[in-house]
Amino acid sequence: MTNKNKEFYLSVISIAIAASAVVLSQFPPIYTYFEKAKIEIGRNPQIHIGHSYGNIGITKQITIKNMGDKSGEIEKIRIFVCLKNKIENGVLFPAKYYLKKEIDSFMMNRAKINISEFFLNPNSSWDETTVFFNEFNHTNQEQYRNIAEKALSERNKWEWNLRHEKNMDDDAIIDYESAHPMKFSDQLSQDIQKYIELRLKWFVKGEYYLVEYITHNGEVTTTYYTFSVSNSTLRALQKISKSHNYFIDEFSDVPKGIIENLSSVSLERETKDRLLSVIKSKDL
Repeated sequence: MTNKNKEFYLSVISIAIAASAVVLSQFPPIYTYFEKAKIEIGRNPQIHIGHSYGNIGITKQITIKNMGDKSGEIEKIRIFVCLKNKIENGVLFPAKYYLKKEIDSFMMNRAKINISEFFLNPNSSWDETTVFFNEFNHTNQEQYRNIAEKALSERNKWEWNLRHEKNMDDDAIIDYESAHPMKFSDQLSQDIQKYIELRLKWFVKGEYYLVEYITHNGEVTTTYYTFSVSNSTLRALQKISKSHNYFIDEFSDVPKGIIENLSSVSLERETKDRLLSVIKSKDL
């Protein structure tokens, strides 16, 4: 091979190497392909249990940490509650909203922020007071709407009477209602209590599992707890039930109710598999 040919081939090789370097520079370093989000759930051992017209609501501090080196997409946050001896009858509660940490100076409460998918950066966390609420199914929704319509009708008649019979304006009605809450008729109160009792039928005295179930980047992270429902818990829920005999401005609000302490637990593989199988069957 002549010197001229050698110089030609060396020139071609140099150009090829330079071109390859330019192409490769457009891609991230190879180690980034092995980076991933590492989602962990912090343990917060307390819940508030309440209900709105028999629909159980659970308020819990949820802490999600990304200990990995890549952003993670948090897709769904749910908790599953069931009696230990009736796992198949458990209820899956989706996270509906979280409460802002700051008190609204006008409304004098913490604003509700609806929960949707979000990204969690590496070495960061999401730590919020979260409300889990199980929606009505179609049949219950129809029954609820019927009760709500009757309640609104009675409310309108009550308010009309205050305006026209007692000549009250809006401010006067607000002041009057704070001292004399508007109570529904006996018949409607009975209908409300029967409806609530039917909705709460599954939530009885006993030992329960609570599973925090978080899906992210196509994966699932879980934590497991146990807690007890006692007679005092049921009495607290009954007290909330009685409050529904009075007009409530926001039907969708879930009273915090009673505090229950949770105990972290390590479960056998068979029990975990049963729980996860039931959760997946309900997560449609």
